Amino acid sequence: MTVDSTMDNERTPLLESSGHDGSVASNSPETCSPVRKQPLSKPFPWRAVISICLLAAVQPIGFELIFPFVNQMIVENGIVQDPERVGFYSGVIESLFSLMSFVAIMPCSIASDHLGRKPIVLIGTAGLAISMIFFGMSKTYGAMIATRCIGGMLGGTYSALKVMLAEVTDKSQAAVAFGGFTIAYRMGQIVGQPIGGVTSHPERQLSLFDTPFWNKYPFALPCFISAAFAIVAVFLGYFFTEETLASKTSKRASSTSRSLAVRSSSTDNQDARNDKQGWRRYFDRSMYTPHLLSVLICTIMMCFTSEILFAVYPLFAFTPISSGGLGLSEAQIGVHMATRSLNNVLVMMLYTPIHNRLGAVSTMKLAMVFWPISAAFFPVLNVLARQGAVGTLGFNILVGLFFTAWSFAGICWKISSYSERKAKLELLQSISQMMSSLCLGIAPAFITSLFAFSVKSQIANGNLVWIVTFGFASLGTLQVLTLKEPTHDWREDSKNVADD
Repeated sequence: MTVDSTMDNERTPLLESSGHDGSVASNSPETCSPVRKQPLSKPFPWRAVISICLLAAVQPIGFELIFPFVNQMIVENGIVQDPERVGFYSGVIESLFSLMSFVAIMPCSIASDHLGRKPIVLIGTAGLAISMIFFGMSKTYGAMIATRCIGGMLGGTYSALKVMLAEVTDKSQAAVAFGGFTIAYRMGQIVGQPIGGVTSHPERQLSLFDTPFWNKYPFALPCFISAAFAIVAVFLGYFFTEETLASKTSKRASSTSRSLAVRSSSTDNQDARNDKQGWRRYFDRSMYTPHLLSVLICTIMMCFTSEILFAVYPLFAFTPISSGGLGLSEAQIGVHMATRSLNNVLVMMLYTPIHNRLGAVSTMKLAMVFWPISAAFFPVLNVLARQGAVGTLGFNILVGLFFTAWSFAGICWKISSYSERKAKLELLQSISQMMSSLCLGIAPAFITSLFAFSVKSQIANGNLVWIVTFGFASLGTLQVLTLKEPTHDWREDSKNVADD
């Protein structure tokens, strides 16, 4: 080493600073420009995500729970004497839950924007648990309707759960988090009906329950079980999730410096104005960009097609083969629906790798292709059933393929990545959830009526219902082609501000 270099090094630190990537940053005047630190990915928020997923499973359990016993409950409560008339009364009760959720979604979303996500979600879930308890003990039609309406209204907090999940994760974690969120929802659908069917009339199954209370309230036990699960979810949510609304997060507010506020003022001021607008935000035409409208239309068409298939398949499976169905028993239909739900959970395991490889929009385009394919299975299955193929290995394999296509069609429900700004994310989540609830209330009545009309009129040999379903699903597939990957992710606003 030369003397000159030694003297120069006297002014050089013994250990040169290095970046996160391990590269050495020179301290010479020529290279002494500020070096921007590369942000480290934050740890995956497992506790918060698991708690949110458990809360997400409460609503489908509460909705699906009553289907196995509501008809018998109406008869035993003396609401109707003729079992053939029970369908109208049970249909009203089943639809009211979703319709009231539709009404409550927007108020709950606005409340969560002002009061915070966490209190609205926890209060709503606790209220849903209480409504389920009283539904199980209802003895009049009015009480049954009132408790379902209350439960549906409190179920409107579901959209706030999605926003919480989006806010608690970053872009690299969203696929895993929302994949788990959807699996939790599907698991709620899977266990809801078995709980309702197996635990009804417990006094007939175990002598332990042969008491005056259970004889008077034979449908209370499944409602108590679902309520207990909801309370446990609320308890875990209270202790393991934090408030995600920025204006209610004291840590975020206290750590924001004045220079930080100046650099982020444009985005923050816009979000603040959107929060203060309340109801007016949903009628602000500037919020509805062509991209946002396209996403909303695709989501609505996907929701409506999904609910059509969910509603018509049990009716299709129950209808005699000669009338265009499969002629299955109630037990066989139950096995089919449970199998389809389990299949859906397995397919959802593929969501994360597909999403990471293709992106959010391309994944949605792929999913929409499977809706018309799923609709085309119905007439094919009936043709095979007319040839006596029901129960054969080949027929069961075809049913399995049908359920797989159906599951792939429903693989993509996460819309947080389609939003370019956080304010639009909240708007997108609220409206999409509101439309989903509306579809859940309208689609069953529409498709079952169309199915009955098709069978009675024999238009297109009784296949009018499948032609309409296939056509609507195809329109959704064409509509999704208008979507483009967003050029900006709303999470980057907060991320860049934090990095600065």
